[in-house]
Amino acid sequence: MKRILVILSVLSALAAVVSCKQEQIAGKVILVSSLSLDPSSASMTVGDEIWLDVNYAPADATETDFVWTSTDEAVATVDSEGMVTAVGKGNARIRVSTHDGRVGASCYLVVVEEGETPPDPPENPDTPDNPDNPDTPGTRVRWADTGADVPAYPSYTAVSTYQDFPRVDISVSGSIKKDVYIEGTVRFTDPKSMYKDAGDTDYTTDSGALPMQIRGRGNSTWDYAEGGKKPYRIKLNTATKVFGMGNDKDWVLLADSMDPSQMRNILAQRIAKVISMDFAPRFRTVELYLNNSYAGTYTLIEQKETGLGHKVFVTPVDPASSETDGGYFVELDEKGDDPVSFTSSTFRRKFNFKEPENPNSAQQAFFQQLINDTETAMKSKNWTRVHELIEMDTWIQNYIIQEIAMNVDGNMRLSTYFAKDKDTKLYMPMVWDFDLAFNNASYLVNFISGSSRDNLYSKWFIKTCGGGQNNPTEQTYYQYLFQDPAFVSRLKELWNLYYPRLQVIDNVYIDKMKEFNAPAFKHATDQGKNPRVRSYSVDNKDFFRTYEDAISYMHTFYTQRLSWLNTNINNL
Repeated sequence: MKRILVILSVLSALAAVVSCKQEQIAGKVILVSSLSLDPSSASMTVGDEIWLDVNYAPADATETDFVWTSTDEAVATVDSEGMVTAVGKGNARIRVSTHDGRVGASCYLVVVEEGETPPDPPENPDTPDNPDNPDTPGTRVRWADTGADVPAYPSYTAVSTYQDFPRVDISVSGSIKKDVYIEGTVRFTDPKSMYKDAGDTDYTTDSGALPMQIRGRGNSTWDYAEGGKKPYRIKLNTATKVFGMGNDKDWVLLADSMDPSQMRNILAQRIAKVISMDFAPRFRTVELYLNNSYAGTYTLIEQKETGLGHKVFVTPVDPASSETDGGYFVELDEKGDDPVSFTSSTFRRKFNFKEPENPNSAQQAFFQQLINDTETAMKSKNWTRVHELIEMDTWIQNYIIQEIAMNVDGNMRLSTYFAKDKDTKLYMPMVWDFDLAFNNASYLVNFISGSSRDNLYSKWFIKTCGGGQNNPTEQTYYQYLFQDPAFVSRLKELWNLYYPRLQVIDNVYIDKMKEFNAPAFKHATDQGKNPRVRSYSVDNKDFFRTYEDAISYMHTFYTQRLSWLNTNINNL
């Protein structure tokens, strides 16, 4: 039996731990904030052993007794010290985490039989926080549970003044229209390297003026922008790495004008990340200046689109070809106002083709039939057929986020996304549009019997309400899925897997993001650029005196909602 022991690295790690322990203050608990494994990927032959080395931060952490698990013990096992044994041919992931599940890391293994040539292991496979992951075919694994490896909070360097906060400066010569791009320049600056990761060797603190095109975006957020604070879409001439995020041309500036906390979209995307949705767009909070005029605090976020990088992981079918089975990226939106759209036959939902934007008639018919078949199977309670048509776990992931948030725009009404590639069933890759979520829509109480703003956290929403604003209690997708015992059983399994991670958001993440963003949030409030935070207002759950009060209100709802759902999902 071969034994591959990384002895020197282990001895070095043990020496570092001993040194750190000597410096710790007696009785003081210092939590681990991040973990990594060395190696992060490896190829092995059946019978081999390898010792994984754990690196953690901060160096003086006191809680360093970690939990080791294997995703497939028929392929590889791991003991309590990180010794991995290759058992059988296949792929597996070895995970290490803190006992409370707050922080984790993993090593991706490929195991072959004796005599076979092991492939080179992929570099950083499925690493969720690697901004330059090329996601080339063969290295990205669909449906991998990467959320366990997400740190409790980002490793930003906090700044104390808004002058030092990352900012975006846009210069244009004309007025910005919603549907027509105009040319201009954009400059990204981060004077104190707030968003620089410790391992980022090519971080740019000042991009200089970059040529770009800009237009408006959104629906109600554009047409009824509170305080005149409008959202924008930017298209750079050249793909650029912005604030430590991946190289890209397409970026979105979310105004969050209807969200007094300025954090609801951030919170939703964090949930998506820790529960391992296929695509959770990266984002940064920034200060925006338009032609040198301060516009307020915005969320700079990746555009929702397909690709092999950090995107919705499908290759859109070519409209010039005769292929029909994949891939597609489609939005459910009750307006159905895109150039190519259709209405489903059973639940009468409107769908817009996003990619490809202009599928040929055969491709349109293929995807429309897929939706129609799915709806027919659900309504007839043909669960075998439903399972043949949809990637169930992704529908459950979407449900969990939307139900936690009680998102009025996400209950199969607006901004709901579906994808299908050649090798997949119909799945839900991402979420979007949460400024009216987390108890930020006063009219939601009209949809739910016996509810008020104070007890809304203790009510079902997505489970029971499947319609739009005109008929909110209509029965559609999730109302039927909850009649499928397999769906309910799997929901419980995934909820209990994700729940510790969701608690970390409650206990750590929200407060840390509030701390990081405080200089910008205060500046926006002081300058009247947070339309729903006004010093002269009476707190009424829609308007607040301070941004701290607005965040606290959202945070309290999240805490109560998480606890209620944990009890009631497990009681289903």
